[in-house]
Amino acid sequence: MMVYHFCTVVNEANAYLLIDEERGEGLLIDVPTWTGRMKKVLDEHNAKLVGVFITHEHYDHTSGLNDLYKQYTDIRKYPSREFFYNPEDGKHNKLIVGEWEGEILYLPGHTPDSVGLHIGNVIFTGDALFAGSVGGTISPREAKQQIEALRKYVLILPENTLVLSGHGPATSIGIEKRYNPFLQ
Repeated sequence: MMVYHFCTVVNEANAYLLIDEERGEGLLIDVPTWTGRMKKVLDEHNAKLVGVFITHEHYDHTSGLNDLYKQYTDIRKYPSREFFYNPEDGKHNKLIVGEWEGEILYLPGHTPDSVGLHIGNVIFTGDALFAGSVGGTISPREAKQQIEALRKYVLILPENTLVLSGHGPATSIGIEKRYNPFLQ
């Protein structure tokens, strides 16, 4: 699996393009804007864009959807309602890209719909977790909910897991466990 990073002009939000080279399938993680560079990477790998994964519905993660849908009318948007974590059965839902299976993690707090995607040795956290910080919340209740979700679903991952967030640089689970002041 190849992961391409795009820092966009929309609030310097990150977008990521996952490509399974063996199967020629791609998944876009967040779409602050749809650019020709993203299409060029798909074309260079002869990859078909099969879906877009939205970590939460803030404009700086979704404002490129209309332009994306103009070029790709048959892609699936994840997670749709049926893909969200079901707290009653304790299971997370899966997402398949080529040969890779990812797990959708429910990470509420920054927004009620915040989710992450753990696939391979990478987790995409949207605005739930940043390098050295966490996403803003509207109240102490949401802040507590966010930290609990991060501890329960994200910090249990191997320390060498790469964390790719909605803004800012990459980090790892090990670095965040040791140095992120919000997680102490």
